Amino acid sequence: MKNLDFLANQFNPFNGTQLCVGEDPDLFFPEDYRDVKVVEVAKAICRDCWMQADCLKYAVSIPNLEGIWAATTPSERRKLNERN
Repeated sequence: MKNLDFLANQFNPFNGTQLCVGEDPDLFFPEDYRDVKVVEVAKAICRDCWMQADCLKYAVSIPNLEGIWAATTPSERRKLNERN
């Protein structure tokens, strides 16, 4: 879902104050996660966001969630879930 409203609504209790809300949603949903330059730009925004910890909790709780959330790709989150 390449939709800014979708991203903002995921953290409704936080009133859309996370840093990704001000960015192009396509940045967080790249066509190819192997495009290191694009992925790193999105991850850098996540790393500066005060919501990163809560975002990660959310992202790992939803199997097969697409997109970059809390500076992680879907494959990185799967690996995190496998460890737990």
